[in-house]
Amino acid sequence: MPGDTSEYTKDLRKTVSLCLLVVVFLAILFFGLNPRTLSFSNHVDWIKNQSGICFDKYGIAYTNVFTEEIRGEVSDSKAFSFEIALKQEKTNENNFKYIFVFHNGQDRSQFLMAQWRSWIILMNGKTEKLAVNTALLPEGPLFLTLTTNSLGTSLYFEGRLIRKEKNLTFDFSNGGEVRLVLGNSVYGKHSWQGDIYGFAFYQSTLADQDVESHFLQWSKERDFSFAKTAKPLILFLFDEKEGRWASDYSGGTKSLHIPPKIKALERKFLMLPRQQNRFNTGSMMDIFLNVLGFMPFGFLLSATLADLGGNFTKFGVLITVSLCFMVSLIIEIGQAWLPLRNSSLLDLTLNVFGGWIGSRTYLSWCRHLYDELIRTVSRQLFAR
Repeated sequence: MPGDTSEYTKDLRKTVSLCLLVVVFLAILFFGLNPRTLSFSNHVDWIKNQSGICFDKYGIAYTNVFTEEIRGEVSDSKAFSFEIALKQEKTNENNFKYIFVFHNGQDRSQFLMAQWRSWIILMNGKTEKLAVNTALLPEGPLFLTLTTNSLGTSLYFEGRLIRKEKNLTFDFSNGGEVRLVLGNSVYGKHSWQGDIYGFAFYQSTLADQDVESHFLQWSKERDFSFAKTAKPLILFLFDEKEGRWASDYSGGTKSLHIPPKIKALERKFLMLPRQQNRFNTGSMMDIFLNVLGFMPFGFLLSATLADLGGNFTKFGVLITVSLCFMVSLIIEIGQAWLPLRNSSLLDLTLNVFGGWIGSRTYLSWCRHLYDELIRTVSRQLFAR
């Protein structure tokens, strides 16, 4: 048994604090970075009984970036059309799920089609918007056509006009190279679930009779071969049934890649909270966990610094908050490289706040309780 129990208790306190600190630090890194997402399988498969691809819970497919020449053909005319046949999974989730997006390097002007609950939404970034509630449409696969030019935008279902907006025009002419992504965003964080049976994109506005004719041909043959005669810029029949590529039947070089693992094509660091994020059970739980997760870290950091004495004790709160900031910043930067994770400025702030609460809790209320706990442990060891 040691001769100097006070020194032994002090050394034991240092050892216990340091060990607990390491355990909490490793736990924060594990749950913050979640290494399993590094090898997340891409859940995109070929449909066996007909042409098409199926997106499960986490999936993505994408083209290489388009050339300026191809982007210019659409931008100069300010007119384009697309046709898509799909079947979406029913969901009550509030997540915004991307069916496809033409991303030009700028989120505020990308052109996308997404699902929110039972709604299909078409947008240029966060500004121009057209939405339709598919719960009001007949059950089964959806054959949707959109045409847009300087005179307005029209949306068709099964060859019939269902929405016309004269003051709405879509485009993606605002700079950058364009990449087409299906089933997700370029950040790999907005996975959509459902089937896509065909996709065609044209550099002109389809006439009403063409829209109706195309639907009738698709409903009869269940493939998009009809689109070849209309000379599309992009055409996917999804008739390959195997492999990692879907051919572009327009005659171009914009084949669609289906990687074996889900990946982020673009990265965002320390994103600001989005205005559309409302306080709900999920967001409140996320806030709670971000604060709570760093409280033990701040507590044990302050306990460890207090044992070191001198300026470490004098500036313990400042040092603790600074270290919490550094650890959280490393995690948030790392999350930008991971699919399904978001690098968030709000999370960084909440983590630092949690560390500060933990530090103040130790210094103001729990220091003596913590020390007494260590003494109790040491007495038990001496008793043996």
